[in-house]
Amino acid sequence: MTAFNEKLTRAAQGATCRLLDELGAGLIYAGAASLVAGGAGVVPITLGAAALMTSEYGCTWDPNQGEPSPLPGPDLCWEGASTFQVIGLQNGADYGSATPVIKKITSQDVQPAGSGGNNAGLFLVTYSWAKEGGATGTTSFFSGQDDSGNVYTLDQVFTGDPTCIVPSPPQPPLDIPPYEHTDPVDGCKIIVSYKGFAD
Repeated sequence: MTAFNEKLTRAAQGATCRLLDELGAGLIYAGAASLVAGGAGVVPITLGAAALMTSEYGCTWDPNQGEPSPLPGPDLCWEGASTFQVIGLQNGADYGSATPVIKKITSQDVQPAGSGGNNAGLFLVTYSWAKEGGATGTTSFFSGQDDSGNVYTLDQVFTGDPTCIVPSPPQPPLDIPPYEHTDPVDGCKIIVSYKGFAD
């Protein structure tokens, strides 16, 4: 590795450790730009990814500092040109959890469904909704994958025109200001701008 590459590595380490130190638990589930496979989508940062960054760069990180960011929910249309129903699927088959026919989704709450290290990839998504006549209610679904390998997804079935008027809200990406790193070897100053995460 060249001296310049080593300098860049030290700058990346400093910036990553600063990010972990300042955000604490706020980093968990925060939207991060994904630079994987040439695409720049926004994906949630998991506890495991943050812990891996901590280990990789020798940082200190307190996952109990602050509160995690809200979990992103499945990508659904919240209001369409026609009414619709949301149906929970386990391995592609209806497992009996569904909304009635509704006009729109009004809010969502996403919580981890696992505990004690079990089912870490499984989440409970609760949607609040409104029918055409104004009646309201909530319906909960599993989302993700359980420890047995069962995959939980959602299907949205429109009664007519499937044009989406109100899409699900995007997970806002992290807004991190540039970090000025002073190299401990030669005092060179490097400005590190956050662009996203890549595997």
